[in-house]
Amino acid sequence: YHQDSLLKFTIMFPNNYPECLPTVQFLTDIFHPLVDPWTGAYKIDKELIHTSRPKEYQIHHILHFIKGMFKEPTLNKLHKEDVLNKEAFNYCDNQMSFVTLVKQFTELSQSPSALYDTSGSKKSQSLWFTPLKPNELDKVLRALSVHTEYSK
Repeated sequence: YHQDSLLKFTIMFPNNYPECLPTVQFLTDIFHPLVDPWTGAYKIDKELIHTSRPKEYQIHHILHFIKGMFKEPTLNKLHKEDVLNKEAFNYCDNQMSFVTLVKQFTELSQSPSALYDTSGSKKSQSLWFTPLKPNELDKVLRALSVHTEYSK
């Protein structure tokens, strides 16, 4: 459902990690039952607690769980008490309406205001995203030794 979405998120590791799980917060608005519509918080706890070795999780495991939240089997196994966005959960029963709403959020996630940060942005994140001019993109691709049909 979210395949064309461009999503920014943060992963915060507490000082007592791995005893306590990291928190994940989406900076991009997203219509998903496991993401709080007001704060962007992703409910990761329940998925990790039910594993045999929760203290051994590394960043790639966390990213795997985030990726998994978008898969249909995950959405189909959700229960009302597990979700942070009750509205999105209620729409899951009506696939056409759910897909329509997800597509609206997907389109918004691709807009310049969602993709690029401005100097007045209130988001506190480590990476700042700005659009590149074609000649700047070519320079970056050459520096990375990446050759595409778009690079010269």
